[in-house]
Amino acid sequence: MKTPETNPEISPTIRISAPLGEINGIAILSDDGREHFVHIEGSPNGNPTPVRDQMECYLGLRFMSTECSCRQELIDSINDLKGKGEGVFVLIRNNNMFRCPKEDPNQDDLQIETMKVLTKLGVRREE
Repeated sequence: MKTPETNPEISPTIRISAPLGEINGIAILSDDGREHFVHIEGSPNGNPTPVRDQMECYLGLRFMSTECSCRQELIDSINDLKGKGEGVFVLIRNNNMFRCPKEDPNQDDLQIETMKVLTKLGVRREE
């Protein structure tokens, strides 16, 4: 897996205290200047790796709105990877901060940006 030493678009690892426990994360700089958050569970070493991805939702994640399920989906994804002991969770920065991505889905952006992040990390997605 690539590191900040081998790719300047990857930030050093940070530790975040969250309701679901301590989370290690890194930021990946996208081609358009957005910083995407990545949580890595275990040590993917070129093997196909479980990947969960989600478009950032300001309403559900930042304001904890009960109008959408984005916050719970994030928690479930990270808990799933913790249970497996390995995997990568990618949170793609959303350009439209006042709408839940499910109301205005841009799955192409989610899939394209996730693949770019995985490529920058040198991680292969499990089929």
